[in-house]
Amino acid sequence: MKPLLLIAAILCSAFSFSQTERVGNRNNSLTVDYESNDIHQGLFEVGTVMHIKKSPALIRYVNFVIKTNNYKDSIDFQINIYSLKNGKPGVSLLKDPIILTSNMKKGVLTMDIGKYNIYVKDNFFLALQWKEGKDPERIGFGGGLSGNKSYQRVDNGEWDKLPLMNLGFYADVVYPK
Repeated sequence: MKPLLLIAAILCSAFSFSQTERVGNRNNSLTVDYESNDIHQGLFEVGTVMHIKKSPALIRYVNFVIKTNNYKDSIDFQINIYSLKNGKPGVSLLKDPIILTSNMKKGVLTMDIGKYNIYVKDNFFLALQWKEGKDPERIGFGGGLSGNKSYQRVDNGEWDKLPLMNLGFYADVVYPK
């Protein structure tokens, strides 16, 4: 096992990563609300297309603008990263789930995912998934009228483009020199 780790370390150190770029939408002037109801099984997923300028890119931080959150308890969010197929979310690029537990009521929810060593070669889709609470609860994400396209789905169904608005989801990616 040690030789394999050594090879991975040599390959990672062969790239000198120094140029950082923020990709996605930092919009937060409007709010897109998601409220629990009895119509579905309670699994929400929303996300935004991320455009990178170079390849490969290491995804270092993921950021989600939260405008309102009236969940009484913490929410277990699952961060998902997908390839793009015809401009929409495609297949997952993750081997294991990335869980982010938060009770943030308002602000920018940020997670350092650098330790997962997620490299992308093309544009990608950054999504946040959560299961609704037991009581009627609501969470609102910041958004705006311009920027990269955002999509949503319920209960792992089909992805639908958000009408008019785009979510304030963005990532900090690092490029090799």
